Amino acid sequence: MVLKNNRKPKRSVALNCNWNIRHKKTMQLLKNRYAVSPFAGLLLFSCGNDTGSDSDSVSVPTIITVPISGNAIKGPLQNALAFADEDGDGVQGPDEPSALTKSDGSFSFNASNSETKVIVKTSENTIDTSSGEILSGVTLSAPPGSSVISPASTILEAQPDIKPEQLAIALGVPISAADGSPIDLLNFNPFSPDADPEAALAVEKAGQQVMVTVQAVSAAAEGAGMDVEAAFEVAMASISEVVAEEAEKIDTSSAGSIAAAEAAVAAGTGPKVDFSDSALLEDVSTSVKTLVTKIAAEDNTITIDESAFSTVLDT
Repeated sequence: MVLKNNRKPKRSVALNCNWNIRHKKTMQLLKNRYAVSPFAGLLLFSCGNDTGSDSDSVSVPTIITVPISGNAIKGPLQNALAFADEDGDGVQGPDEPSALTKSDGSFSFNASNSETKVIVKTSENTIDTSSGEILSGVTLSAPPGSSVISPASTILEAQPDIKPEQLAIALGVPISAADGSPIDLLNFNPFSPDADPEAALAVEKAGQQVMVTVQAVSAAAEGAGMDVEAAFEVAMASISEVVAEEAEKIDTSSAGSIAAAEAAVAAGTGPKVDFSDSALLEDVSTSVKTLVTKIAAEDNTITIDESAFSTVLDT
């Protein structure tokens, strides 16, 4: 007796690899999700093989990351959190890469985009290795592509309309080293062993002046009822605004105008930022009060203490 197999033979189901609308939409969603630029990484979407067989298939998308590295400085900051702010909200998300800074302030991690902005946040475990003191509640940032995250870079990130050269001159920092090489505030590390000594001293001094003023104003905002981190950010935003007003007056359109601006600042006749100037501190104080008042209007846990500002800034 012959047994007949009435079952239909199994058919090989192949995924047709044609770029129809559904595939294109999928690719667009993936590109939007990972925001990969041509210089940042590659999103590889394999479809089938080169044999032409009916076993073609779609492979899982692969993200190739790129290394991001830099230095966090006031003095070199150790044990600060550096992370890639890939969504631009200023807060580290669960998928945003990060690293703790080393004793020289250096950090490195892999990100999906080489143009991702890096944010550095300090905690009670962060040490300014130039002074040995703990530095907590500080948030620093820099425009994408920067390798040095500092008070100066934070001002430039907050005020994108001013140029690094304008800020450098306003802070009394030379824009070129003794050998003629340019000094870029977004990439010049004054604590690097091979840094130009004169420029390094000027950059370090300017950073310290910014931070001393920020911390004084921040303390005033804390006294008004804000938490430490929010108070620092409000203070930094206010100082960035006031400093930018001076920096934008500086003409850097040509080598001649830059030389003239540097000479004027050195002679005391140019728009140099003087953090000991009571008028500047008053402008900063007014700006902070405005920001705190605006925030307090939306947060009933903050009570404005007008005397807190004048008390701190007078010390």
